[in-house]
Amino acid sequence: MSRCTEKQAQGAQSPEPRDVQGGGREKGAFMTDASGPSIVVTEAFSTRHIGNWALAENAVRQLRGVFPNARITLLARDPETIGPAIGERTVEKLFPKMPHHATQVQQVLWLIPNTLWAIASTLALIFSGGNPRKYARLARLFTPRGLRRDALEAILAADLVVSIAGESINDMFLKKLPFVLYTYWLPARLGKPVMLFPQTIGPLRPWLWRKVTGRVLRRCAMAMPRDKESLQLLQSIGMPAERSPFVPDMVIGQPLIGAEEAEALLSKAGFGGRDALRIGVVPAAFQAAGGRHIQCLAGALRMFLDRHPEARVGVLIGNRRGSICQCNDYEVAEQFVKLIGNDSRVVPLMDLNPSPAETKGILAQLDLFVSCRMHMAILSTMAGTPTVALATQSKIPEYMQLCGQRDRVAMMDDGLSEKSLLKMMEDALESAAEIRQQLAISRARLEPLAAAAGAHARDVLCSRQMQETLGARALSV
Repeated sequence: MSRCTEKQAQGAQSPEPRDVQGGGREKGAFMTDASGPSIVVTEAFSTRHIGNWALAENAVRQLRGVFPNARITLLARDPETIGPAIGERTVEKLFPKMPHHATQVQQVLWLIPNTLWAIASTLALIFSGGNPRKYARLARLFTPRGLRRDALEAILAADLVVSIAGESINDMFLKKLPFVLYTYWLPARLGKPVMLFPQTIGPLRPWLWRKVTGRVLRRCAMAMPRDKESLQLLQSIGMPAERSPFVPDMVIGQPLIGAEEAEALLSKAGFGGRDALRIGVVPAAFQAAGGRHIQCLAGALRMFLDRHPEARVGVLIGNRRGSICQCNDYEVAEQFVKLIGNDSRVVPLMDLNPSPAETKGILAQLDLFVSCRMHMAILSTMAGTPTVALATQSKIPEYMQLCGQRDRVAMMDDGLSEKSLLKMMEDALESAAEIRQQLAISRARLEPLAAAAGAHARDVLCSRQMQETLGARALSV
């Protein structure tokens, strides 16, 4: 793909482009607009999930790197938390959140209005012939001002739509998958480039949903898998190779706070002291593991503390208290602390609530980290900390292989035991210097690769504008 010049990417000084009736601007106008392109980032979710917070932060950072003057709008599940944290305009996503742990009646009451709106929107697309201006006039008739209207207006005005979902397209989320796909299909059908930033896609076993997903994603400008299995799935549903480049997880490039600031946070929480052997752990509940991994992990840490009287264990979380996620890591962490037993060397750190940069800085101060959450493992390894990861899916082993740490992954459903976990922890401590050196080399190699998402966005927009410019010239001849 062709690359924009820096002047094109930022927007050259020129008269303001004409507004297009029905939302948005004239095609190609953003490249000569001093304000830069209008970009919608979907599935920003919430700061109550550290992985999604980090994804949103790094996606915006990459987009700002190539389009400094862009007007970015986040479509989030929890705009009240993510908006102030990222510092961008944020509205609730096109399809408001489905209540977790809802009764069947509550699920039906959520499903009916959202399905009816999607049907009405599709009919509006048909009657408008896919013309954005005509569609916008029709859609506003059945979309009163409110949360969904804000998301719709953002999409109508967008020059680019970017998805930052970590893993929305898979079997675990079949109930919401139609609405996720519609959020991609609608702007693509309106002629707007849609990109899926690095994420896990699949597993997706039902034949019907593989077919539907393939049809929708082939309309997108690009879908970037962050692991091998996702790439294979994209290829199997017909996504062209040139539009599905492998890009590692964007959180690899997460900045971090300095050591002194991180130590101050740890000291305030009662986990300070660089002279102590400090172990961090993030437990999490997974139905696939049946909770047995929590007992194994607690048992392994009890044995570890018996062997290392000087050691201290800090218990962190990936999902915050009051989380809108299905799994509340806070409750799991409280149970985990009780499982380890009454030991003053075990320090609950669940109320720290650090940002991604603070989290990475904190993890950099630890001697060893044990994680049940993928993005916590990414933050710790990229901070240079020896890490043992527990996993139920292939995405964590694949990431750990990327940074040369595949042998430090324990699959939760593969003969996990207290002794095997203890051995992995002891081996990681014994090889700490070598591991830190390996991780430094991996970080230098992976960070430029993870930064490619923003460059791909620039290429897509530049290629788009070039095609429209050539088309307009051809029509004028």
